[in-house]
Amino acid sequence: MRALRAAEKRGDDWQFTPDGPDLGEIPSSLASAPVKFVDVRDGSEHPLRFVAGLFGVTQEPSTGALAPEFGWGIVHDVPLPAPADVPGGSGLIEIE
Repeated sequence: MRALRAAEKRGDDWQFTPDGPDLGEIPSSLASAPVKFVDVRDGSEHPLRFVAGLFGVTQEPSTGALAPEFGWGIVHDVPLPAPADVPGGSGLIEIE
């Protein structure tokens, strides 16, 4: 890091290529639990799932430091296709 700061002070055009794992190479750190929600108004049942854990990271622009982003959510519990079943699938699921 010291070399980078010294190069910046001198005005060198020093290109930095980040090194490290791609996002897909980092194992999942989410935990989940199934929940059955019963609407007392009409008795209808809705399969849900509580999900919590590390959702991603943010990067501080001025220092490049990474910080974890933890959170939780309640989602509909629907079956998802296996990554191998998705044409050109990377194992990542896009949420609209």
